[in-house]
Amino acid sequence: MGRPKAWKTYIDQVKSAGKKPDKLLANFAARYRFATSLDDLGLPGFSAASRHGYLVATKLAYAYSALEALERGIGSFAVKDRSLIIDFRIAKKLANGEFDAALVQIIDAAEPRHQKGVRESIDAMMANLESGNVRPFVEGIRNSLFHGKFTPTASGLKSSKSRRDALAKLADEILLGADDIFGRWLRDKN
Repeated sequence: MGRPKAWKTYIDQVKSAGKKPDKLLANFAARYRFATSLDDLGLPGFSAASRHGYLVATKLAYAYSALEALERGIGSFAVKDRSLIIDFRIAKKLANGEFDAALVQIIDAAEPRHQKGVRESIDAMMANLESGNVRPFVEGIRNSLFHGKFTPTASGLKSSKSRRDALAKLADEILLGADDIFGRWLRDKN
C-alpha cells in the first residue's frame, strides 16, 4: 500500500500554496506507511507463533495510530466525530469469548487511574456488539502494546492463528478506511 493514495495530491497542494505539510497529517502518512509496509518482525529466540502475535498487534496498533493522527489532523478527533471501526467478524469473536484473554490484558494493562474508564469502554462495547463497532478493543490493544504490557501469550494470540488472521485483516481494513477518509477530506476541503 505504501503512502495514502491522495498523499501526493496533498503534498502538491501544500507546496503550491507555499506551505509545509501539517505535522499531524505527516504523522498519519508515516504511521500509515509503516503499518502497510510491516510484514515481518525479526525476533531471534521467539517462536513463530509469538513473532506473528507481536507482528499482528504491532500492525493493528500502527493502523489505529495512523487513524488517530488523521483524525487529529483533519479535526475529527473529538469523541463525537471519531470514526467507528466496524467489523462484525471481530464483534462475533468477541461475543463468542474468543478474545476474552485479550480483553483481560487490555484492562490489566491500563494505568490504574485509567482502568475504570477502560473497563467501562469495553463493557459498553460488549453490550452493543450488534453495532459491530470494535474501536475500544482496537484502542485497547494499541495501548497495551505501546505501553509495553502486551504479550501474545497473555492476549491469546500466540495460541490462535484464526485470531491473528482476523486481527491482521482488521488492521488492513482500518488502513483502507483511513485512506478513504483522507481522500474524501482532501476532496471536500477544496
